[in-house]
Amino acid sequence: MYKVLFPYIPQKDDEVELQDGDFVYVSTSDQGQTGEIIIIIIIIVVVVVVVVVYTYCYYNADITSKFIE
Repeated sequence: MYKVLFPYIPQKDDEVELQDGDFVYVSTSDQGQTGEIIIIIIIIVVVVVVVVVYTYCYYNADITSKFIE
């Protein structure tokens, strides 16, 4: 449930007017797949970071081996 903070005047026929202080209930089925999209974005970011770190370490392996000797 969300509380309306600002009044809204409908712009189209299928919209409803909202007044400051009104409450709006949004069921979970109406919220869409926002959570799933966020999880997918997080997985993509993690994969990209792993690939970048692996690539960096792979191409700089000879540099780091000089410090080990």
